[in-house]
Amino acid sequence: MNTARLIVRNLRHHARRHSAAAVGAVLATAVITASLLVGGSVRRSLTRTVDRRLGRVEWAVEAGARRFRADLADRVQAALGRPTAAIWMELAAVSVPEIGRRTGRVQALGVDRRFFAMAPLRPTPCRSRRPTTTYG
Repeated sequence: MNTARLIVRNLRHHARRHSAAAVGAVLATAVITASLLVGGSVRRSLTRTVDRRLGRVEWAVEAGARRFRADLADRVQAALGRPTAAIWMELAAVSVPEIGRRTGRVQALGVDRRFFAMAPLRPTPCRSRRPTTTYG
């Protein structure tokens, strides 16, 4: 028996295993290719969402447990020559007594007009007629 004949007999004998390995390799290649394509699409989608949400925001300074005075935004604007806005952020709870509903871990923001000047879209003010109680 020569080498070529041995190879042919071996391929025939193990044909199912070889075809299963080939199908597995094709499927793995398809999955990896699809994940790379979807990953790029998701990355572009997330980047577009972040750009829309941030508007013209370039820098943010968070004080943590400390507080900044609002005039810090004016001083930074004078120093950098770029528009700035002071934002007060606090975790809060919101309660609507009329219907007995309450939710916690709400992010409350206190902003002024300068904040909306930096936004890419015009704000839609909330004009609720129901009084709500917030807890800081």
